[in-house]
Amino acid sequence: MKFKFPIKMGHNPENLIKKCGYGKWHDVKFDKISFTRKLANNNYPRFHVYLTDFENSFEVDLHLDQKQESYGVGHAHSGEYDGDTVLAEAQRITGAIKKVYGM
Repeated sequence: MKFKFPIKMGHNPENLIKKCGYGKWHDVKFDKISFTRKLANNNYPRFHVYLTDFENSFEVDLHLDQKQESYGVGHAHSGEYDGDTVLAEAQRITGAIKKVYGM
């Protein structure tokens, strides 16, 4: 699920998503930075966010990882990109960012 926010002075996307309870995660295999929020004591399930900056806005690309990906011959990711759980998390993130923005 993807959704956008305006970029406001004094706020950057990385700090905003951290205020929503996400921690920075570096995928060494693909050399990508993303953010995760665990739903249990284990690494999975977890919400997973990629941020993309644009000129005056930023995009949150959210999905729910149910288990660790297994690429190769049995390629499977088990990511949920929509549904009630992902929608509820998108609404939670949106509410938290609006609160920070004073909206």
